[in-house]
Amino acid sequence: MKVLAGFTLMRILCTGATYVIYLLLLQRMSYELAYVISYAAGIIMAYVTSSLLVFNRPMNRKSAALFPLTYLVQFVLSWIILKICVEVVGVPQWLAWGVSVVALLPLAFVMSKWALFRE
Repeated sequence: MKVLAGFTLMRILCTGATYVIYLLLLQRMSYELAYVISYAAGIIMAYVTSSLLVFNRPMNRKSAALFPLTYLVQFVLSWIILKICVEVVGVPQWLAWGVSVVALLPLAFVMSKWALFRE
């Protein structure tokens, strides 16, 4: 339970930082491009914090390769959620990003742990 709490806290902090990046980029580009760039920044932050602070695992080539792959699955699902929120449901662009992140938090935990503990 302690690891899940630590993961959630780190995700909140990383998500906050990534959301600020998204909002800043949203002023200069489409929400789709802003989402892609901010998502990539979030993967880097999530890998470092998950490895070193949450799961206490060393960063290495294998986990560095697997970790972004787990986020590829999450990216596709969150992209679908983002598009549905904005274009179907009418959720404001600034809020749709957060909805997609929160919806995938449980999946992010399971996949992050899997990537970092693969031997």
